Amino acid sequence: MDVLEKVEEDVYQDILKVTKAPKLDDVKKKEITLPSILFPGKDIPIEWWYFTGHLSSGKKRFGFEFCFFKLHPQALRAGFIPLSFLHKKPFLIVHSAITDKTNNKFIKYQDSGMIHHEHINYDKLDLSLNTTKFSYSEDFSIDCELFSLNLKPIKKIVKHFDSGYKTMYKKRPHRTYYVSFPRLDVKGEVKLKDKTHTVSGVAWFDHQKCNVVHITPIQGWDWFSIIFSDNTELMVYMLRDKKGFVKKCIGGSYIKSDGSVEDLKSDDVKTECLMKWESPKTKIVYPSGWMMEIPRLKIKIKIMPSVKNQEMDTLQTTPVSYWEGACDVTGTKAGKKISGQSYVELVGYDKRLFPEFIRKSIE
Repeated sequence: MDVLEKVEEDVYQDILKVTKAPKLDDVKKKEITLPSILFPGKDIPIEWWYFTGHLSSGKKRFGFEFCFFKLHPQALRAGFIPLSFLHKKPFLIVHSAITDKTNNKFIKYQDSGMIHHEHINYDKLDLSLNTTKFSYSEDFSIDCELFSLNLKPIKKIVKHFDSGYKTMYKKRPHRTYYVSFPRLDVKGEVKLKDKTHTVSGVAWFDHQKCNVVHITPIQGWDWFSIIFSDNTELMVYMLRDKKGFVKKCIGGSYIKSDGSVEDLKSDDVKTECLMKWESPKTKIVYPSGWMMEIPRLKIKIKIMPSVKNQEMDTLQTTPVSYWEGACDVTGTKAGKKISGQSYVELVGYDKRLFPEFIRKSIE
């Protein structure tokens, strides 16, 4: 931390005292218990509940994304001014999308608790924002602008890394809890303008609690979830700094058919980008299509977007646009053909002047 950064941090801390903001519950390693790990934390810097999945209705095929973010205003700042100076309580942001694979269409939705009424229940998982409702008992329930779904976990919850905990980068503030239900049975409705479709399929669920790191070399990440046809699943993440992928920040989890987990290190995962795609709206250039090899597991697969344009241009609610898309998977495992369905998230490719200015101002 240089002299200017130290002065800024000191001013920031002084303003926090004036706002009488509560002390943030920084993520530190502790035992994970269920179902409480899924419940909102009052003073967690940032957390999210995230679903991606693959649905069908007769011959029609859809992908869907749903994410509730909960952000603590004290963890966000414009320069040395914390957002808690203006807004005291944690607030929600929702991003959701439908990929109409059959008709090559992508429909997205976004909303913010800074704009509309919200409700956060801290004693159980029960969140709402305007017309969006999300809850969990034994199953998950989502009712939002684009779909109404019931999601039932088929496999037990996965605690990634070291019992669900990891320092994602060499500096200690980069700490996270990360748990998943890697396979859920889905039933419900997709609500498009022309028609409501009764659907069924499979989905992936993530819940992550993180610190907000204001000074970090991490520029973004590529993230993959894959639901294979042989009742196994795969999660791979790759963090990037300004020079490219950081080798020590590549890894993942392979979930076997019995639910047991094999941790993957950086040397286990090899990926090759096959092509690029430029957004006609934002002009952001994203990777689009990958070859992935995991020699230790004898996996060699090709991951291709079901629809090229699955960009989440969400500057109304967040200072970043990203690509979040349904993909189809083909390849081999142990020499035998295998198929699957994937979601890929690409963050940090947005280098436009205004979003970059906003992003840097809140770091």
